[in-house]
Amino acid sequence: MAAEMGRPLEEKEGIEISQGVFLAHVLASPRAGLHLVHSMLRPTPEALERLDDFRATGTADLGMVHVTRNGRAGVLELRNPRHLNAEDDTTLAATECAVDLILLDPEVEIGVLRGGSSSTVATPTPGCSAPG
Repeated sequence: MAAEMGRPLEEKEGIEISQGVFLAHVLASPRAGLHLVHSMLRPTPEALERLDDFRATGTADLGMVHVTRNGRAGVLELRNPRHLNAEDDTTLAATECAVDLILLDPEVEIGVLRGGSSSTVATPTPGCSAPG
């Protein structure tokens, strides 16, 4: 999968599609699909390790993902300026941990997902021309 993900679209071999078809079959099975979904809903070990600190301080810095409690809201901020603060493979694990922290904190009633501040994305990407 890692090799496939690194290829340009025109060079892909269809492994991602095959993986999607396989996953569709697993999810179509009542027993296996339910087991997989229940397993995926469990909090990550990292979130469980960080939960007490997050509950005490209301903040967790997970690198490219930062989560804070602001009143009754849990705010997850993606800080990925390389991709205009969009989610990618480098932010998935931290995003999952941050979502778990928000869901596990009894003081949080709503979760907010946002990109980092515009100042973190103001640098043009090399090879791209800036407007104006």
